[in-house]
Amino acid sequence: MKNFSTSSHSLILAALLVPAASYSLANETSSFSESVFYGETSLEAVREQNKQFDVAFSEMRFGVRGEVNTASLKILYDAEVDVFENANADEDSRALGKKARDLEVRTAKLTIPTQWGTLIAGKMNGRDAAADVYGGVDIFERNTMPLFTQPQTSARIVAYVTPVVAGGLYGAIAFQSLDDIDGNDLDAEALVVTYRKENWRISASHVRVVEGYGNLQSDYYRNALGANVSGDDWQLSAVFEQNKHHYLKSWDVLGVAGKKTFGSVDLSLGYAKRKFKGDEPATYAALSSTEDVAIVNVSKHLSENVKVWAEHGSYDVRQSNTSLGIQIKF
Repeated sequence: MKNFSTSSHSLILAALLVPAASYSLANETSSFSESVFYGETSLEAVREQNKQFDVAFSEMRFGVRGEVNTASLKILYDAEVDVFENANADEDSRALGKKARDLEVRTAKLTIPTQWGTLIAGKMNGRDAAADVYGGVDIFERNTMPLFTQPQTSARIVAYVTPVVAGGLYGAIAFQSLDDIDGNDLDAEALVVTYRKENWRISASHVRVVEGYGNLQSDYYRNALGANVSGDDWQLSAVFEQNKHHYLKSWDVLGVAGKKTFGSVDLSLGYAKRKFKGDEPATYAALSSTEDVAIVNVSKHLSENVKVWAEHGSYDVRQSNTSLGIQIKF
């Protein structure tokens, strides 16, 4: 799912779902559940082809989540920041004028579940928003969803998720504002349909980014189909992504990934291939008409909240890389 903004579409959704909610908040006693504070930090040592060895934080996230309850309404809140850029900044980079952000607001959203569906508003991370479609192949550390175009950054959103029907079918419609400099209230919109059962799911998405955003010369469309099947100690996933009219270029991406658990050790394998359409390979000079990547990751869980990993990403066009890392959650 992509992300969105406070356009007229957003106001319609809010008007449908929240009039009674506004009354109840003003006239009923509210109770706050205990807030849950959480965090995640990852430190990795990386060696990229033709580049120097480096040690850096890839994640340093801190957040809080909880809920507010009244007699007729529940509101879930979630806020999360990532400070890894600031953690990685050094005096040399500052001397060169490279200023790291103090923090990045990764998530800041309210979720209102009702019997008629769920309203989500605020700022949401692209990886979380697209989990139904892409989550099965987004299982690696250094090489997260390579070659796919689905953004991993955060943006302002308003979304509506339908109730589950027919034993596992639900949909979502989302509107997104990407920035305030292109003169558009609405920069992107997305539609996602998912059917989920206990051990498998299939999900399809359609995204439109409007002409003018980022100097797009026409509307850009991204369609994706993802499938995932899993067992007690394994999972297998595939995603097909189709991109049309992205700065006058179009391309397809096919990716597969699988994970097998052996006690406290996870073995993950992945492969993705991108193929551009037309005579010109891409607007990006570094890319050829096709590009592929193979990834292998071995992770060892030292405890419920600590794991170490080794990962290698082998690219035929970009720089291949090898990384070792540790992840701590709390």
